[in-house]
Amino acid sequence: MDLSKLIEEAIKYADKFKSYDGGEVYNTYSDVSIIPTYLTKVSSRRDVDIQQEFNSIRNKKYKIFPAFGASMSFMRSKMAVDLAKQDTLHVLPRIGLTYKERLADIDKAGERVGATIGLNEDDEFIEQLIQKKNLYMIAISIAQAANHDTIKQLQRLSKLGIKNGVMPGTVGSVRGLAFLYNAMDNLGYEEKIIRVCIGGGAGCLTRLNAGVGVGSFTLIEKMRSFIDDQGINDLKIITDGGIKFPGEFVKALTKCEGAMMGGIFASESMEDSVLEKVDGNLMLKYTGNASKETSKSHRYVEGGVIYKDLNAKYADEIVLRLKDGLQSAMTYVNAINLDEFRQQVTFVSNSLGSIRESALH
Repeated sequence: MDLSKLIEEAIKYADKFKSYDGGEVYNTYSDVSIIPTYLTKVSSRRDVDIQQEFNSIRNKKYKIFPAFGASMSFMRSKMAVDLAKQDTLHVLPRIGLTYKERLADIDKAGERVGATIGLNEDDEFIEQLIQKKNLYMIAISIAQAANHDTIKQLQRLSKLGIKNGVMPGTVGSVRGLAFLYNAMDNLGYEEKIIRVCIGGGAGCLTRLNAGVGVGSFTLIEKMRSFIDDQGINDLKIITDGGIKFPGEFVKALTKCEGAMMGGIFASESMEDSVLEKVDGNLMLKYTGNASKETSKSHRYVEGGVIYKDLNAKYADEIVLRLKDGLQSAMTYVNAINLDEFRQQVTFVSNSLGSIRESALH
């Protein structure tokens, strides 16, 4: 199918699901909580299965703990190695790096890693990239991924024989999700992985400056309803941004197959260039959403400068906290694996008072 036909079909398919978008308040993760039920299936939270299965770009099935490192410019091979200690997958960045640096990062990242590509990559670079034996996932990264150029890049990878392990993103509506899903399906992708949510990241000001983006929890809830209603079993969604605590990661996994996170991994696993001492304390200094290069050009308005305390010495310690939170939550609803967890969870909305009560006081 040629590109124009792919786009035409994707639009026609996506517009059938307009009713899923809008029409109500969109909640964030802090606005909802899980109702506990009972525990009968396991004697310890260590007995639950917290791994999620994916397919690699070479159609090799693998299981990981689905806490993905975000493709931020200061989360490179050092982050990949540290996250891998807890069996996660880091997706390496591309912004501000040469082709040589990007390929070198993959070589240094360990036995399993993801990498990000843009819309205008040289053929020679793509060829070298897909030859890397430890490359399991390719993320196509664009602010609005429900885009004809994203489909063009998906078509390019498909022609190279890649039918799994490709993750375009981000999209911020059910129609955007349906648009990409249809295109990937028509291109012959076997497992579709799509990154979702816009404007929730700690340093992302898209909602303030562009007025675009909605509360992440309701969005992924609607996306899960679309997937279930349509009987789709070959689509995995990865939420991106807005997760500040292990409990929010837990809530995200009730609707998604994984979560991509940046600020929560603030540690010495990040590049030395963004670690700065402030009043004697080592802190992370970074520019949000827009890259340093695009910020200098004044063409993009989403970014912002952030100073953040480190959450641990190294990123693998933070993954341990995420694991503990998820294991505990699964025992509260009598689930022994992630599929059961998604089926058995019930949510309620929180009042402002209950949100305050959740914190130390």
